[in-house]
Amino acid sequence: MRPGVIGRKTSLPSLTQIFGKHIPIAIPAELASEATLLAHLDVSPKELKKIWWYRAAMYKKFSIAKGSGKLRLITAPDNRLKMLQRKLAPLLDQLYRVRNPVHGFVPDRSVRSNAEAHINRRYVVNLDLKDFFPSITENRIRGVLRALGVDRRVSEIVARLCCYNGHLPQGAPTSPVLSNMICYRLDTVLLQIAKAARAIYTRYADDITFSTYQPPAGLFEAAIPSSGRFAPEALAANLLQAVTSNGFAINPDKAHYAIVMRVA
Repeated sequence: MRPGVIGRKTSLPSLTQIFGKHIPIAIPAELASEATLLAHLDVSPKELKKIWWYRAAMYKKFSIAKGSGKLRLITAPDNRLKMLQRKLAPLLDQLYRVRNPVHGFVPDRSVRSNAEAHINRRYVVNLDLKDFFPSITENRIRGVLRALGVDRRVSEIVARLCCYNGHLPQGAPTSPVLSNMICYRLDTVLLQIAKAARAIYTRYADDITFSTYQPPAGLFEAAIPSSGRFAPEALAANLLQAVTSNGFAINPDKAHYAIVMRVA
């Protein structure tokens, strides 16, 4: 069986479902066909077959300390696979249309710009998407590429080269842009919810922030919680639905509400 033949058919989301309306996106010439992609990557069909079936052996796992003192698991590709992913990343960048709320993995934006978007706002809600990269499956990567108009076979190859054990690995050069592409619809819906609640919305990778001048009643289902950590179930139903319907879950240990005291 040729690598990439899928045994069970899955329905793909339409471009409208993902991006809200039809926006023509030019497909890079390198992604036009399997032949042009392999030529760009300088990969032979024989090497592709080897990577296809043995890619798990091309990764190593290790942990790094986070600011909180906890450990973050990194799944990093070996030099050969990393080189291929670095060649793919600029092509994928051409397919992603940056949304205003997004500050992670995009040019001229950073953790600092993400924080600056909420300056002078008194009420702040912070959320974290649990297991962010592992929640993004190879099927979803393939599906979003197909919805954008990328050739079916090319979509399969790109998804295969960029995923580990069927999921997006944290540590691959292509994971940042692919995660943003997957989150495009989530960003669209959360931005709409924020506008209705008169709030500012931003996202830096898996970190979501809302801020307002007035108590953010529109972000919660009932009473606004006290300052500090709160149960995600307290959030408005449409906000929770936006997260879960896009394949994510809120980390219950990192849902936090704060009232920022103004300094005279």
